[in-house]
Amino acid sequence: MIGEKSGQCKICKKSGHTEWHHIISQHHAMRTGQTSLLHNPDNVIELCRRCHKQTTASMVRKRLTKIHGPLVRTVRKRLTPEEKRAAKLKLKRDREKLVTDSLEEMSDRGVALPRISIGPRRTMNRFYTRNQKFDDSSEIQIKSLYPPDHWLHSPPDYSPTLSKRFERDWLWTAGGGAMSKDRYKPEIIEQLFESRPGISYPRAFRMAWKMSVREAN
Repeated sequence: MIGEKSGQCKICKKSGHTEWHHIISQHHAMRTGQTSLLHNPDNVIELCRRCHKQTTASMVRKRLTKIHGPLVRTVRKRLTPEEKRAAKLKLKRDREKLVTDSLEEMSDRGVALPRISIGPRRTMNRFYTRNQKFDDSSEIQIKSLYPPDHWLHSPPDYSPTLSKRFERDWLWTAGGGAMSKDRYKPEIIEQLFESRPGISYPRAFRMAWKMSVREAN
């Protein structure tokens, strides 16, 4: 509870009828789910009606009421544990569908390997190592490379030129990162699938890469 009033305005110091003024407005507190601020004694100040009507919140409320009519207060419904779990599950499924659709679209363009997962940090570490002879390569961020059909695409950061150049030598993966094309050996992977039924794709990929390294040496 807020507590009892003293009967004195904190601004003009006049005694008489006073009202509680919320420093963080009641509308904002309810809109953002901070309902505890409605009854927090540290979030209110005691004002007379004249001073209260001159606060910013009161002036804005008066103007909006004049234009749109009385304001209707809505309190966000509190979800039950079951509803929270259902909401989280829906977000997870929506995210998985977004990633799957994106990988499928990029795979159709021949620039993605949906069954391989490599993270962004690992990708950029390898990218910087391969391009360390170029002074400005360390300034390139992976968010500038994500193409429009990538689920992590960021329009403000996107560089079409850098992205197209990157896709000449790299293939996007399910982890949000990419793999250098010189490590991808599709012909050896196909041979492994034929000779070892039931082998997983990631294992086949690793074996194919190791075999290609041995052959090169």
